[in-house]
Amino acid sequence: MKSILVFCSLFLCYSVVTAQEPLKSALYAQSTASQKLESKNNTEEIVTFVQDDIIINNICTFDEMKHAFSVQKTGMYEITASISFNPFIYKPIITTHKDDQVTIVLLIKTSTDNFMTSKIVSVKKHVFGKGSLNVASTILTVPTTVFLEENEKIAVFVQQDPSSTLQINSESEAHISRALGMAVSKAIRILKK
Repeated sequence: MKSILVFCSLFLCYSVVTAQEPLKSALYAQSTASQKLESKNNTEEIVTFVQDDIIINNICTFDEMKHAFSVQKTGMYEITASISFNPFIYKPIITTHKDDQVTIVLLIKTSTDNFMTSKIVSVKKHVFGKGSLNVASTILTVPTTVFLEENEKIAVFVQQDPSSTLQINSESEAHISRALGMAVSKAIRILKK
């Protein structure tokens, strides 16, 4: 049954992408793998992908060591990414202060020097507050169009914002993981314009 659901979700993703426009120039990667994060404010951590996560790709090369995608041609690209995130803070709602919150930031960054320096292409913040400190939510960046040079790298990062009054649970093994009813835990889409 599980393999049927995975196949259906992959087929649906492929169908949605192809229904929007012909796949002349696109990359789509998605993963069902979980990922643990550090519980430190303002520390960027890369969202990891592996070669098997790539479903469609005819515009990028993939650096599995850096978890980054490099465009093969200079031009305009539309990029979006998503993660399913759970801070796993087990705090009874009765003892949760009204100002208790964790803010998670999802970033798409590009770089021409293997991320020694980088520029932010897209940012999405999500606040987990009272009643949602142990609930998974999907965080999705807005599709953003950007000019990229040949071989410029694209990667997805996540961090806990310094405005957070609580820390994510460092004992959890899967902050990025499939939420109940969701087919994937993380994804990235790059379209050549």
